[in-house]
Amino acid sequence: MSKNRIAYILFVVIGLYLAILYNKYPSVVVLWLFFLVPLLSGIFLPFWKRFLSVSIALDNEVEQQKKKGAMWITIENKTIFPILHGTCYLTYQHEMDQTERKVKIAFSVNARAKEKIQVPFCCDHCGVIRFRMEKVRMLDYFGIFASTKKIQEEAILVVLPQIEENFEEQKDFEQQVQQGEAIMGGLDLYAGNGEEQRDIREYRPGDSLKRIHWKLSAKRNQLMTREYEDTQEQEDILVFSALYENASEVDYTWYDRRIHTFAEITLQKLITDGPYEVIWLQPRNRQFCTAKVDREEQLYCVWEQIVRAGIGKNYPEYEAELQYYLQSGQKNRVSG
Repeated sequence: MSKNRIAYILFVVIGLYLAILYNKYPSVVVLWLFFLVPLLSGIFLPFWKRFLSVSIALDNEVEQQKKKGAMWITIENKTIFPILHGTCYLTYQHEMDQTERKVKIAFSVNARAKEKIQVPFCCDHCGVIRFRMEKVRMLDYFGIFASTKKIQEEAILVVLPQIEENFEEQKDFEQQVQQGEAIMGGLDLYAGNGEEQRDIREYRPGDSLKRIHWKLSAKRNQLMTREYEDTQEQEDILVFSALYENASEVDYTWYDRRIHTFAEITLQKLITDGPYEVIWLQPRNRQFCTAKVDREEQLYCVWEQIVRAGIGKNYPEYEAELQYYLQSGQKNRVSG
């Protein structure tokens, strides 16, 4: 029981006792007014909540990692009665977080008025964050009685990796690849460009990154490069999947590193080698999607769709399904 309610009850009890004891007409009227006005306010509070609207909206539905974002809670009181106090119960959850985080936001709104509340946050990790407004608890003018209204409001935030577009020194990126950061970072397979493959050898400085055999490099823990008979350049394919082997590997660090490395590789390849295709898996329905990338705007859209696709547990049929998808020619193309 709130302190205001306890104080109100004590005040009424003492007031009634004094009114009965002294039996003075003016004092009785005043005391009954102090008793009835808050009581009526509390009685009508459940009816007033029908005319209280609450909505949530994000400044931007897509943000970069480490950037500050903001959510706006809009509360409108459409009645002629003042509801001056209340609390919004907001929950948010990252797709790799098992528990929801709850936030309480106090508000104050008058009759026929609208209140906008800004809730700042920081995008610490890549992925999808779901914001939900569960309920609103309203208090009457005197803060004595309360009523709760359930709210069905949701907003989804997509957090993309932050990439510094500075590739003046090619050696820095090649060194990063040679250290193994790119091999296991999210590029599951590099499908060639259709030329006849002659041999696979160790990577040499100056070799094109688009000829790297990523899967074999990951197994040998050493960078391997394809050699082809025909030097004619055709469109290449990069394949990405956010599949984890077991539950212990699913954490923020794992996903941040995976999506960040993939983003860095795809942006570097677009700048140095030109257009290509990206294939990714949607774990929820085990469906592959394909998008052609020939400019940076399209690439950012691909990152967003990959992050929206979410994560999933690895399954034995993944590689066979991928090979069939690559060879079938019937690709589920998504426009960037």
